[in-house]
Amino acid sequence: MKRPWHTIAIGVCVVGVVAVAVYVVIGASGWLAHPLGSCTGNAYLVVRCKGYNFWSGIGSDLGELTLLTAVLATYWHHTCHVSRCWRLGRFAHGHLKLCAHHHPLVPNDGRVTKVEIDAVTRSTAGGDQ
Repeated sequence: MKRPWHTIAIGVCVVGVVAVAVYVVIGASGWLAHPLGSCTGNAYLVVRCKGYNFWSGIGSDLGELTLLTAVLATYWHHTCHVSRCWRLGRFAHGHLKLCAHHHPLVPNDGRVTKVEIDAVTRSTAGGDQ
């Protein structure tokens, strides 16, 4: 059963309110100020720590985010082209990549023999001429 969108939105709001309440009660100004790059003190200290605070806080996660995006894009590129099928598309069918379950020329057990490969090669070679 799929959850309605408004229950998810309410849950996110409740978590946000609880987080702000904990932040105010604890008085943890340094907990959020450091990762966002905020600095306190005289002008020299502020200029000196701004870049360091960002790159040692939230900015350090940019590399992990880039790697995660690359992994997800690669997986998405290699999945079966049938809608809602998450298997890897290992078999070409025209310009599409299909899994063994959806490809019309792959046997039911998913094992392709040399005879079947030769038959498909002959049929595509004969049709191109």
